[in-house]
Amino acid sequence: MHNTSKFDRKINSIQDYNILNSIINVVSEGLVLADFETGYLVYANNSFMELFNYNKEEIENLHFTKLHPENLRNEFIRLFNETSSEYQFEVPIPCLKKDGKLFHCIVKHKLIEINGIVYNFASFTDVTEKYLLEQELINTKIKLDKILEVAPVGINISDKKGNLIYANSFSQYLLGLTEEQITKRQIDGVEWEIIRLDYSKMPPDEYASVRALKENKLITNVEMGVVKGKNDISWINVSATPLNYDELLIIYNDITNYIEKKNELEQKQEELINIIEQKNKLLSIIAHDLKSPFNGLLGFIKLLINNYDYLNESEIKEYLNFINISAEKNFHLIDELLLWAKLQDKSYKFEKEQFFICDILEEIRYLYSSNPKFININISSYTRIPIKANLNLIKTLFRNLVSNSIKFTKEYGYINLIIEKIDNNLQILIEDNGIGISEENLRKIFNNEKVTTLGTNNETGTGLGLSICKEIVELHNGNMIIESELNKGTKIKITLPLVD
Repeated sequence: MHNTSKFDRKINSIQDYNILNSIINVVSEGLVLADFETGYLVYANNSFMELFNYNKEEIENLHFTKLHPENLRNEFIRLFNETSSEYQFEVPIPCLKKDGKLFHCIVKHKLIEINGIVYNFASFTDVTEKYLLEQELINTKIKLDKILEVAPVGINISDKKGNLIYANSFSQYLLGLTEEQITKRQIDGVEWEIIRLDYSKMPPDEYASVRALKENKLITNVEMGVVKGKNDISWINVSATPLNYDELLIIYNDITNYIEKKNELEQKQEELINIIEQKNKLLSIIAHDLKSPFNGLLGFIKLLINNYDYLNESEIKEYLNFINISAEKNFHLIDELLLWAKLQDKSYKFEKEQFFICDILEEIRYLYSSNPKFININISSYTRIPIKANLNLIKTLFRNLVSNSIKFTKEYGYINLIIEKIDNNLQILIEDNGIGISEENLRKIFNNEKVTTLGTNNETGTGLGLSICKEIVELHNGNMIIESELNKGTKIKITLPLVD
């Protein structure tokens, strides 16, 4: 048995032992004294004996290392031997009850000297319940962190000032940024390039995060696009809610595929509507413009057959001339309808070749030089600058434009064709002093609507001429501008890109 009477006598020589013992035994912490040289306990208060389930007799033969799990005993011996003054463990220390049950205490110890003898004085505060709760919270946090990291949604947390302080892996993927880059930003920072579904810029006041922080309430289902680079947009659906007075939770899921499919569907729908409109327009033209000339053509043929025996040679030639003129008009109409229908097909592919516009204009000028209105056609520039385009379509373009100018220009008028190089484009101006085009008809032309107007000599047409011209120019990534005023003439500027 370890002798503690020597300690008791020394205490009695300092002050009354019973008074001191009574004071020590009312404190809730377990208090012990251990001989520094031997490590055996020489004193323990009631709280300590209740905490560790030892009685007074058992304490007298208890070494301090028995108070802790075996794997920590050497560490405690080292600490107690090396500590010259006092030491406090910052975290709960595992301790062992007499029956081997593990619990956790906050342990403080200090070396004290009494009548020349050094003792280890230690206090034990049971924090097992608090420790277990903290461990449960730590484990819960670890699990939550793992869930957040693998969650297929973007998750950010900001402080009450809007500074981003957390970003999970999926948010980094959606935003195209690292966690370090994200946590250097604010929720309404100027670094963000956010757009609406219509691709217009979204102001920060419309962000779910900014609204939730400002209004202190849950904001849900705000759809936006995060521009990460050229042609690189993450479309997200964002919800945000205040977590407490200090933090804001922002959650968003990836809707990029949905938005892209939706836009593709809307585009297909627009194309389908356009196809239906073009089909209806084509049927309308066939029903009206093509039917009437064929009725006239058939009428002349029927008259010729019924009266052939009664007609002389001159009258037969006259009938045949009418039939020929009508057939040529119908052929021209069908030719334009076929070309117009071909241009409506967005998948229409055509070959390009290199040639000079001035050669095409000269060919067309010669073609129409003997027009019945004696209209003078002038080419003011023979600039030989090559372009790369479809030769047949470009011929059709300028043939239609010059033919249209002749149709709406009075006798002895003029048509000027001017070629000019402007930057990396070739501009061709077709200018006449004809009767002009009304504002209403100009609007219809730019909307690809059919415009039918009689010429100065009552010439008829398909109403598709300028619409076809516009389609041809746009197919070549060009531009067509029409400037016109009634009774003052028309200027049509065609701009085509030059060969690279």
